[in-house]
Amino acid sequence: MNRTGAFQRKRERNDGKMPKHRFPGGKYLLIHMDDAGVSYAANRAVADLFGKGIARSASILINGPWAYDMVRWSRQNPSRDVGVHLTHTCEYDRMRWKPTADSGSVPTLLDADGFLPKTTHEVAERADGKEFRTEMEAQIRQAERWGLRPSHIDSHMVSVAARPDFYRAYLELAAQHGLTAKLFGWAPSDPEIHRLEAKIPTAPSVDIRIPAADSLEQMKRNFHAALNALGDGFYLHTVHPVADMEENRYLMPEFHARRCLEYRFYMDDEVKAIIDSCGFRIISWGDVPSLIA
Repeated sequence: MNRTGAFQRKRERNDGKMPKHRFPGGKYLLIHMDDAGVSYAANRAVADLFGKGIARSASILINGPWAYDMVRWSRQNPSRDVGVHLTHTCEYDRMRWKPTADSGSVPTLLDADGFLPKTTHEVAERADGKEFRTEMEAQIRQAERWGLRPSHIDSHMVSVAARPDFYRAYLELAAQHGLTAKLFGWAPSDPEIHRLEAKIPTAPSVDIRIPAADSLEQMKRNFHAALNALGDGFYLHTVHPVADMEENRYLMPEFHARRCLEYRFYMDDEVKAIIDSCGFRIISWGDVPSLIA
């Protein structure tokens, strides 16, 4: 049975209702670094880019083999804005990870080899809703036990938006832990979801998609054109930067070149000048609650 079908149809009929929280007038840009904790190359890139000051938020994939290292770095740099990248999938062939919760408590989140499934579709088709929530809770608790004080939560491969019960559990946990969260504008017109979204100190963001580029200069041109076309609002640009290391070339050969280019791009001083010229204020997830108050 296709358990995602009804949710997909409701997305198409969404009446556009979203939380009442809104930003003041102006242009706000949040550049967010996903997938910290997946590799040392990712952790190195995140730390470097925080130091550069353009990308000001990141989230850690707690199931990842280098997650503890990234949490340790965060403890040593408490002013940096770091959250939990809630994860129910593992898309890689050469690197696999398991649930954070005890595997016996989340059997519907396991593939045949005992790892998390590769696709969101598999999770939506097979996962028990309570087990989905158990895994999210386990990841947040693990991060806190290691000493992370997360500023926010978001979702790896958008799994939390695959079914209404997943999304409701995600919002409930954000409210329970007092965290801001990325919202997903395609949620169905569900009064309970709108009520939960309104309880979280956050606001709807517009995702910016920058056309692919083969060079740093082309990426700058594409970035400038994308920003220059935007009016007032809260915009989110999600990146997956990695340093150029043999480890990452082996682990994810299909993504390595693009992610290295993202790293080089946000280490370039000219990028800040582009953002300023387009009239944007750079923010972090930690800034959001005070801006919408």
